[in-house]
Amino acid sequence: MRILHFCPSTDKEAARHIEILMQNPCAGVELKACGSLIACNKLLRSWHPDIVHLHGCWHMTIAAAGRMAVRRHARIVLTPHGSLEPWILKQKYLTEKLPKLLLYQRRCIKRAYSIIAFGRMEAEYLRHLGYNPRVEIVHNSMVTDSISDSEMANGVCNVYRKVLNTDVFSLMDDRTRTALRALIKAGISGDSRWLNNVEYDSCKDFDRGEWHKIAVFACQENINDIISKGLAVLELDPLPPLYSSVDSYEQPGNGATRLVNATPAHISADKLLAAIRQSRKWLNAGTLRIRHLAEFADILRHGSLDEKKLADMLAEKKLAKYTSRLMSVLADTTGLEEGFMPVPEKKDRGTGRMERNIIKHFEI
Repeated sequence: MRILHFCPSTDKEAARHIEILMQNPCAGVELKACGSLIACNKLLRSWHPDIVHLHGCWHMTIAAAGRMAVRRHARIVLTPHGSLEPWILKQKYLTEKLPKLLLYQRRCIKRAYSIIAFGRMEAEYLRHLGYNPRVEIVHNSMVTDSISDSEMANGVCNVYRKVLNTDVFSLMDDRTRTALRALIKAGISGDSRWLNNVEYDSCKDFDRGEWHKIAVFACQENINDIISKGLAVLELDPLPPLYSSVDSYEQPGNGATRLVNATPAHISADKLLAAIRQSRKWLNAGTLRIRHLAEFADILRHGSLDEKKLADMLAEKKLAKYTSRLMSVLADTTGLEEGFMPVPEKKDRGTGRMERNIIKHFEI
């Protein structure tokens, strides 16, 4: 995990806070700091930090550093250092604070994956502003004896981990995404022979960081059992255990609720149609999960369905196009082959929106 701290060189208090954090590094965390946009840009291009931690508010360079970070696919954490408290907001509000809020400051706050407050009252002020609900409290060891320097640094690192455990699918590279699909496919099919060479090779020699992303995703999507079975089927070398819980900003869904309460062998066309209709409702509500796609893939692989009857029913209920898009998403996420699909898959903009809705459960 690479963290780049940024604050204007004129802000001595924030610079001292950063110095304390850098003197107490957490395990597995690399830290660098800069105070100019030129230096920030160079480090974003050459070092590729995972998170840019912005310190302070109201200075245009802070917002500019945030924009640069977003363009370089780094995530933002913001510590206002008390600069958003009511008494500061009221100072020159109409002539200075309001124009800056409209021009750049409000957007900078909203872009942050997390905002760190130094105490309960500051956290309440930040939540009351309504720009960003993801507020964490980490007390400042510079102003209170209730926390040590190392405890403060550990608290900040926990925020970083929570940020990087959020929307983890977008952080995966192509090989990791292929490996994830291969593990799901092997876990559902129960047979490694269904995997092609690319899928099988992607599961060899996992990098620890990439395996962590798969483990986080599996926990959040409630598919630990499927991934565990996939690992057993592929007879892979021992890997770190899957997680029973993960701290992140993901929105809760219906991951633990089944679409069909029956085994694939006892699924009728009517029950599958009802499940497809229910899945569309959950999709529109943003609560459809990979777990539910795995249910569909399991039914279509191992069930005995009257496919012609199902296709006719889908056409009658005007669900054919939706199901065709669903089949495309099933192919991409679970590796379901065309021969198991009751209707041909369809790839269009609607399919892309459907897949993003199912996989992405966090919005800036």
